[in-house]
Amino acid sequence: MDSATTKALSTFILDLEKTNLF
Repeated sequence: MDSATTKALSTFILDLEKTNLF
């Protein structure tokens, strides 16, 4: 994976954690 994809996934996961409180 390139860094841009990794950064996007990290941001997506953090956003899910904030909204859904995993």
